[in-house]
Amino acid sequence: MVAECGAIVAIIGIMLYMFIRSGRRVFTVLLWPLLLVPAFHLLGMVLYYFWGRNIPMGFATFAVSMDVFGLVLSALLFGGLSRAIIPTAGRRFYLGLCMGFSTVLTGVLVNYLLKII
Repeated sequence: MVAECGAIVAIIGIMLYMFIRSGRRVFTVLLWPLLLVPAFHLLGMVLYYFWGRNIPMGFATFAVSMDVFGLVLSALLFGGLSRAIIPTAGRRFYLGLCMGFSTVLTGVLVNYLLKII
């Protein structure tokens, strides 16, 4: 899942760059938390590769904890940033769509790591 997370980070990064270039900085601020779940997954892989023998837990436990930490941090940021959206319907749509993406991605990553299904 490293390649998939890398592709997600690249695609969202390109989207953010295009929003910055077009002058829509509000969209950039609202969408950058989408990068957190795949970025924390990649960060967990790199950290465990270099310092795995110093981490007192197994690979799957560490990787799942990094994924869940990324989800929690993105949820907090989505909640805080949604305050900038004035209409309630727009705020609910933003939270539902972005948290749905982050939650499903975290579920897929945890399922892949633990091989539940």
